[in-house]
Amino acid sequence: GRLGAAVRLHVALMAAALVTLGLVLRTGYAPDLRAGRAVWLLALPGAVYFSLLRYDVLPALATAVAFRCVGRGRPGWAGAWLAAGVGLKLYPVLFLPVLLRLVGWRAGLRLAVGFAVALGLTAGACVWAVGVEGSLAPIRVQLDRPPELGSWTLYDRVLPKWLAHSPRWRL
Repeated sequence: GRLGAAVRLHVALMAAALVTLGLVLRTGYAPDLRAGRAVWLLALPGAVYFSLLRYDVLPALATAVAFRCVGRGRPGWAGAWLAAGVGLKLYPVLFLPVLLRLVGWRAGLRLAVGFAVALGLTAGACVWAVGVEGSLAPIRVQLDRPPELGSWTLYDRVLPKWLAHSPRWRL
């Protein structure tokens, strides 16, 4: 019935996203970046993590496409793809300063505009579809998750450890 069709569609979409992520990594972020083309092999262990039922493959794909757009001289599209990743899950926003620093001032402005417009359209559509409270609920869930200090996290390695203990500042 309908549930079976939805399951098949979900598996097909996740498989397509996983294969596309592999292709983006295989072809490289920039046409002249030959040294990095073999790096896609490092993604193979991630294929176990990004199984066909793992949703995180979608923001990972959007983030990879954003880096590819930067490497191909399309900063506005890079911002839009990064915003798509942020719209799916919050962690790709951590790459925004990296991409802005990478492209420089003038292209960074186009990247920021692409990011803001795409994220604004996404947020607007979400608010229109489910309301403000329904739009903010997934963000609150992500930000209110307790830190997993026993496993590998950014806290105490990249970010100050005190951020992990503050619900207001926790990423």
